[in-house]
Amino acid sequence: MIKPFILTLFILMVVTVSAQSVQPKDSMNFQNIDLKKALKMSKKSKKKIMIFFSIADNDDCLKFEEGFIENRAVVDLYCSEFINIRPILDSKKGSSLVNEFNVKYFPCIVFVNSKKEVIDKIIGGINIREGLVISRNVINDKETLKYYRDIYLKEKSKENYSRKALLHYANKLYDTGEDYKEVIDKYFSLVDEPSLSDPNNIDAIIKFSDNIYSREFTYLARNSNFLNTNRFSNYEKEYKIETSISAKCIAALEENKEIDIKDTLFSLMAYFNLIDNENVRLRVLMDYQRDILGNNTEYFNLLQEYTNMNIQDMGAEYINNTCIEIYENSKEKMLINQALIWNSEALSKEHRIEYFYTRVLLLKRLERKEELDYVYNKVMREEEGELSNYWKDKFRKVVLEIDKKI
Repeated sequence: MIKPFILTLFILMVVTVSAQSVQPKDSMNFQNIDLKKALKMSKKSKKKIMIFFSIADNDDCLKFEEGFIENRAVVDLYCSEFINIRPILDSKKGSSLVNEFNVKYFPCIVFVNSKKEVIDKIIGGINIREGLVISRNVINDKETLKYYRDIYLKEKSKENYSRKALLHYANKLYDTGEDYKEVIDKYFSLVDEPSLSDPNNIDAIIKFSDNIYSREFTYLARNSNFLNTNRFSNYEKEYKIETSISAKCIAALEENKEIDIKDTLFSLMAYFNLIDNENVRLRVLMDYQRDILGNNTEYFNLLQEYTNMNIQDMGAEYINNTCIEIYENSKEKMLINQALIWNSEALSKEHRIEYFYTRVLLLKRLERKEELDYVYNKVMREEEGELSNYWKDKFRKVVLEIDKKI
């Protein structure tokens, strides 16, 4: 009786591995053809081609498959409107397509037409609504990467640019992992300094600026306190401004060859008028301690000060990210307890499965099994109908780990 069981198990494993390599688990119609065949079908049927690039056993790819690729609305649209193929990445042809279509991030969807022109891309992490908007735009040939590229090339040939079209194209290039420098440089060359305070231009500086001494970044840094106080009421924009300024300052310090890097830090902060801007000052000092000095103790002290000062205005996602950072990088029980308090704040703002998962991780670190079991049972009971297998498995794994430890 043992041999048939082993044979059946082996066949099951082969079928499972094969299915993971070629097709997802639901009814998405991935055709078992190569791109050459798909291009011929596209020319005949007038349908665009969807190429899905995904790495087996990668968490981000698995989440994207369960959350987007296997969504019923996505399946219905794609099976109806696209020729869907999924190359095996560890094959020669698969690797060739990765290079040909400049796929830098996984998971990734590349839409191409029958001429093998890239129409648009979707990079993993996108939500269903946004993904469907992009997909429908591909079907209708509007507001896609190709759409804005064609406008840009036409305007470039005449040396007559539209700022609006340039910014749309730069955003598309950024969002799809393409090189945007030429386009955004042209855009900023057409923006006068008084117009830099426009919210769209502030967004563009945050997103694209990579030169700490550029006119655009200097404007953002020197006016950050005024912008936060007078132009933007929501914390999300303030946080992005702080993050952009801090990241650029730290990058400049990492490249600096002077012996006394601390003097360079404070001269930079003085140059950009950051000393009296409490939030930005703390962010720069935090990142300086972590990224330059590698001093996690001082970094986490500053992080506590910064978070406690802003927690009422912070969004739930920012709070949760801070809690995860502490879980992954600190074993100090006082700090883990503080993160647990912050996690309660995140859950009071928004009930999301990710935040409950953060909670069980923190409770596991503190070895508080009864509370962990309570949260686990609550999630399994209240979210049963909505909980994907991906999340069920992650929660169960934490429970098993604490059961073994205690």
